[in-house]
Amino acid sequence: MGCSPAPVSAGAATPAAAAAPAPARVVVAVDRSESTAPWRGQQLALLDTVAMDASLDHRSLDLWAFDRTAVRVWGPNIPDTPKNLLPVKQKEFAPNAASPRRITRPALLLQALAGDPETGRASGPLRVLLLSDGDSEQAEDEPLLKKSAAALAAKHPDLQLLVIGVNPASRAMWDRAVAPVLGERFKAVTVGEADAELRRFHNR
Repeated sequence: MGCSPAPVSAGAATPAAAAAPAPARVVVAVDRSESTAPWRGQQLALLDTVAMDASLDHRSLDLWAFDRTAVRVWGPNIPDTPKNLLPVKQKEFAPNAASPRRITRPALLLQALAGDPETGRASGPLRVLLLSDGDSEQAEDEPLLKKSAAALAAKHPDLQLLVIGVNPASRAMWDRAVAPVLGERFKAVTVGEADAELRRFHNR
């Protein structure tokens, strides 16, 4: 004679539903050095695209500016619309004739992100987008770029790094320093490839 299943009491614990994965945090870093001035409008248009996607997807956006230093200029927060960023864009990315920014050191940006407590608290996947031509005026920065990429990847195993706007002269440095560390989690593309790569970037 078969045994009937034991009745479950009203107070018995039931298996917890699987928690929804934390949404990705998107870090956008805009290279504001003189070498990117000719395509500044394209940089900021791409920033608006990412901000709109973050708003629609309820993703946190963390905006940085970099040249010879790296600094957070907005967030991390979920933007209501790209208009939230208008005052920051006008202040941080307008040409500055009185104090032109001639030096770019992207290695210092990755170093700052790797050591940043706020970035370290990100619970979901980390997506880092650099709007930059990829230049680094300090030749000795290549080892630092590799070291900083490795440090950031160690803290965020789900890191994705995309550089949009890289020029052919700079691509080789990124391929030597970053590609061996991140593998398929790293991509450097031209502005013409931006739309397709941004779609992949958000869907990874």
